[in-house]
Amino acid sequence: MVEFVDSTKYFGERKFNRPIIFDELKELKRIKVDQKLEVIRESDNLERLEDYRRMELKVVPIQRISENGFASVGRKSFPPRVMVEMTGRCNLKCRMCPRKSMTRPLVNMNKNLYMKIIDELDRYGVDAFWFFHFGESVTHPDWKEIVSYADKKENLGIRWFSTNGVVFNEEAIDFVLNSRITFLNYSMHATNAYVYSFVSLKENYLKVRSNFEKLLVRKRELGRGPIIHVQMIDQEGTHNNINEFVETFYSMEGVEIVSILSLEYVYVEGNEFGKKRDRLATVKRCNRISREDCFVHCSGKVVLCDADFNDEEAIGDLNESSLSEIWNSEKRKEILRLNDAGEMYKREFCLKCTDFDF
Repeated sequence: MVEFVDSTKYFGERKFNRPIIFDELKELKRIKVDQKLEVIRESDNLERLEDYRRMELKVVPIQRISENGFASVGRKSFPPRVMVEMTGRCNLKCRMCPRKSMTRPLVNMNKNLYMKIIDELDRYGVDAFWFFHFGESVTHPDWKEIVSYADKKENLGIRWFSTNGVVFNEEAIDFVLNSRITFLNYSMHATNAYVYSFVSLKENYLKVRSNFEKLLVRKRELGRGPIIHVQMIDQEGTHNNINEFVETFYSMEGVEIVSILSLEYVYVEGNEFGKKRDRLATVKRCNRISREDCFVHCSGKVVLCDADFNDEEAIGDLNESSLSEIWNSEKRKEILRLNDAGEMYKREFCLKCTDFDF
């Protein structure tokens, strides 16, 4: 994933005229910023930013850094980042989504279980919490009640919400803008209906675009709301639209980040574009395991990477155990041992994975 910010935020100058060429920009070293998008005051970081000013870049590639969090102090007893899938259901069938390969139950998580999970996360504290994984959270009948419940908690860190925009109407927009959500990921996927039709149904594009523009207008009116993170995914039918995508959205008032995500789940059937990405021959270590990310599916099953979208390697079930118990289980400890030793290839599931370096 490459995230871009309007360079005028850092340079204080008007827009430059140099064209945006994603394939060049993605190779540049990223400017380290905090979670409020302020530049980390390190000499090499500041020098790099000055180089980009001289290059007259319209957008700056960034890397968001969480400083002084649980991950930075090396806490091992509880995950620092947790994604809790509100629902496995979705109102779209996007081309790049592994949904067509999913065999696990795709249901709405029971709201009482969801709130129980929130309670435990708040008790231990986390650096970041996502109200989603697969599925469209806005379609969960209790999504507002769940978010409101989380609003009362103080130890959930950075809070992420995501939507594909189809049913993100005025009521939903106002609710999110008045919540404690920190980042709102909006999956736009294209600048026009033609390119969007490669990803999903062409007729949804105008609705998705209209709802996004309503979101920006309402955010300006209220003068508050989460950081807006608008996203598309680099794949064979959208790659040629990326430059225009960044050009279109980076300077819109209210948009803070334009994100281009590399296509994941490269071993999913039909993903020839993803399979062309350069990969190591042998899986030794997994970035997701090293980051200690935690994913909770709508059933309550806990997995350690989002490539395990079918619970094949679930390490526990939150209907039966606490997250703390699952996180400190012998099953997870064995996975950590293999990862530390560079022997992830000894796990059959991991051996076939081509998404371990994300």
